[in-house]
Amino acid sequence: MTRALVVDDSRTVRVRLRNILETTEGSDFQVEEAADGAEALKFMEKTPTDRLPDIILLDRNMPRMSGDACIRILKSDPVWKTIPVIFLTAQADKAELVKGLTLLGGDDYLAKPFDAGEMIARVKALVRAKKAEDQSRALTYNLERALESQRKAYEELKTTKINLAETQAVAMMTRVFEKFVPKQFLQRIALDGLEALKPGNVLASRITILFSDLRSFTTISEGMTAKDLFALLNDYLAQMQGPIDHFGGFVDKFIGDAIMALFDQESSAQAEAAVNAAVGMQRRLMEWNHKRQGPPAFPITSGIGIHTGMVMLGTLGSTTRMDSTVIGDAVNLASRLEGLTKQYGVRIIVSGDTLAFLDRSVFESRELDLVSVKGRAAPIAIHELFQDLEGEALDRARRLAEAFAPALASYRRREWAEAIAGFLACLELVPGDVATALLLKRSDHFRNNPPTDDWDGSFTMDSK
Repeated sequence: MTRALVVDDSRTVRVRLRNILETTEGSDFQVEEAADGAEALKFMEKTPTDRLPDIILLDRNMPRMSGDACIRILKSDPVWKTIPVIFLTAQADKAELVKGLTLLGGDDYLAKPFDAGEMIARVKALVRAKKAEDQSRALTYNLERALESQRKAYEELKTTKINLAETQAVAMMTRVFEKFVPKQFLQRIALDGLEALKPGNVLASRITILFSDLRSFTTISEGMTAKDLFALLNDYLAQMQGPIDHFGGFVDKFIGDAIMALFDQESSAQAEAAVNAAVGMQRRLMEWNHKRQGPPAFPITSGIGIHTGMVMLGTLGSTTRMDSTVIGDAVNLASRLEGLTKQYGVRIIVSGDTLAFLDRSVFESRELDLVSVKGRAAPIAIHELFQDLEGEALDRARRLAEAFAPALASYRRREWAEAIAGFLACLELVPGDVATALLLKRSDHFRNNPPTDDWDGSFTMDSK
């Protein structure tokens, strides 16, 4: 089928041209019409490339947009310019003929009134020429692509043959090495390749650190053979690594039953990723406990501490034995926060520094205390994240957080009676809440033994 676009402000002319094109014996034209240049261009814009007209019959003198203005736009487009245009016009003098064919870029020129036979002959000739040019362009394009593809394939094959043995060896060594050193570390401290890795490669970076540890590991291991204990730990660690990997973190170390994971995304994304991973780990642990068959027969629980801060990533050791690691106050603090989950009886604790990066409308929390941890002079605010809970448990945690906040504020203002009343109310909501019982005991102690005048509301932990 041949597609034609007839552009003329005279409906009579358009109808005549349609009849000639569609009824001439041996023709297979599909005709579209436009009343002026603007309408023709609008049609071209909305028509897919593979359905554009094969020829355009264009009047020169039209209102709104003339044929002269229309063809200038058509011939400036890299796709449309290949479509032949026949001017149909009453301007038949030689000057106009020359202008139409040379200055405006028309492909043929037919004066009105025109002979139907002559018109159809010229149209068919231009369509044949266009289709031949289209085939030639397609053939040239395909040939160029084939030659380029062949050239690239040859170069790749040559390079592959030369480097195949070395590439396979390096790839195998890298895969093995990444089982012991995270590839995220290598991307930072081994930019020149594994062969250039040496002790002392170091890089400072702001990172969110996640520490996780099993509860009552001694009790868990009692009565288990070494083989069963290792099988349990490996299954547990694999379960926990899933959420870490899913949220873009990477495990720095497995320290027995403990996990140290790092999140190095840009800005607040790393804190959000670490908290989402922690929530996923607690939920995965709950699911695993339901599926797991002992030993141990009781559910396994864990605590998670998260902190965001500056660390040093690098390699330590000697030329014959070295390890990748992160060091810094932020690492120690994250580990201390994990330890505090035991003291406060919660599953996830984040520092105030991490909480500052989180969207509080998404990540719900309860401020637990202001704590001076061992090895750090400045007190830090610690917060329980309870996003891993669902249903009634989540509603109960929300109610507890709402009641706990004013009681904690009274505690820090040394209003011991109000604090005690507030914490007692919290225990009525959640009788077994360890953090509430701890703050209630302290409030009662301070009521009888007031702290010094320089007390800032913090509590000093003497152990991890």
